[in-house]
Amino acid sequence: MIDIRGVSEKFAFSQVSLCIPNCAGLVANPALPGKVRGALGTALHAAASAEAQAGEPCRWEPPCGYQVLWCKNGELRPGYDLPSPFVIEADALDNDLWITVRLFGAAGDYLGEVADALVRGLRAGLSGIGRLEPSRRIMVAQEGVAVPVMRGMAELSFVTPVLIRNTEKGNHVEPRALLKGLVDRIDGLARWSALQLSDEARAETLAAISALDGTWEQAEVVPWRRGAMRQGKVLPMGGAIGRVVYRGDLATVAPLLALGEICFAGARAAFGQGRFRLERVI
Repeated sequence: MIDIRGVSEKFAFSQVSLCIPNCAGLVANPALPGKVRGALGTALHAAASAEAQAGEPCRWEPPCGYQVLWCKNGELRPGYDLPSPFVIEADALDNDLWITVRLFGAAGDYLGEVADALVRGLRAGLSGIGRLEPSRRIMVAQEGVAVPVMRGMAELSFVTPVLIRNTEKGNHVEPRALLKGLVDRIDGLARWSALQLSDEARAETLAAISALDGTWEQAEVVPWRRGAMRQGKVLPMGGAIGRVVYRGDLATVAPLLALGEICFAGARAAFGQGRFRLERVI
């Protein structure tokens, strides 16, 4: 067991990025990452074992990608499932759309399968958008996350709406609660790299978060709806978007924020929610 800085030094991830020419405008749709997730899941399901397709444990060795990415893989603690080991990003570069699927730890073994399934899913078409044809593909793997020096202030700018499930009232969560939830998320994703926060490191990180001052700036609630094809339902989605500024002693929390930048924060991260950038660090 290690502390949060040790996790940042050994945290492994792999990713595939696809370029879709002349589609940069799609980034404005908050439902886009979820639509990509649906297309990817459908393509992985089509190539999955019969057992996984039926909702049973996969008998293949190693298990199929659908089993690893879409099914439960244990608990961090009773009542708290391990997070899904991937996130989806959508970015605009000039006139082009770039879609990235990032896999954490051992899930990176499935990068090739995911890359092929992502192309198939985009070509099959996204709901309400249609067929997307990639022109470029880039695949990379990395171990370790760079941690910037943070002395007294850090600003998180949310690129996609963040959703926190807790007892807080209001349209967006209390800033320190956001980071406390991120501790659980990073600890859970670290298990995919055979890493685990020690009880002492967890307590130290939570204490450091409690000592911070945090405020939302220019926050707004963004609602939308998504279709759940297998359930035949349309489900409400939403979250807060804006900036969160933290002030105080950030030395202990800095690795957590650096990890959160690539892992996202809050619930529904597998749908692309809770993505943020560290805009200003002092």
